[in-house]
Amino acid sequence: MGYSLFGFYYRGGNYMYCRNCGSPVKEGAQYCTKCGATVGNKKTYSRKKFFIIGIILIALLACLIGVIGVYQHDQNDENIVGKWSAYSIVSTETGEERTIESLLENEWKEDFNTSGPVLSFEIRDDQTFKIQTIDDEETVTEEGTWEQLEDSRWIALFLSSQEPDETGEVKPFGIVRVVDGYLEYPDSIRIWKCEREE
Repeated sequence: MGYSLFGFYYRGGNYMYCRNCGSPVKEGAQYCTKCGATVGNKKTYSRKKFFIIGIILIALLACLIGVIGVYQHDQNDENIVGKWSAYSIVSTETGEERTIESLLENEWKEDFNTSGPVLSFEIRDDQTFKIQTIDDEETVTEEGTWEQLEDSRWIALFLSSQEPDETGEVKPFGIVRVVDGYLEYPDSIRIWKCEREE
């Protein structure tokens, strides 16, 4: 027995059913041989045609999902909110890059003019942050607030412990941004690079 779809009646093979009397009609026929109803000037869809249309729709849906996925991935890469662990340090003078692991082993502190590294950042969506550093072999944790700069790729960091200068202004102790999936924290002679924690 056939099944109904948009007023036409179908079954497998190369036959369909007339929508007027229900008699079987060969695919491609212009008229029903039983009642004479016109069928050829109406769109007659075989199972094969519906299969092809289904494949096309599935392919279009897959493309749309892929585009949305790429967009969301890019957005996530640029999102500065999250937890970041120190990965490496780059000299702005020579371009040399070393891992934080090497720094912790005290192999090249003098080359990069630093007594202790940045360990991690936690940038929160309520515009607060936490930073962990090492000072004299001890881990130091400080907190503060951040503000988006005019160049929206950067945010300015203000420590809670900071005091206003002689003009009454509190200047940021640093700025950070996300580049190629890494959080970058530059100072005058080096750039700290942090990777996002999963």
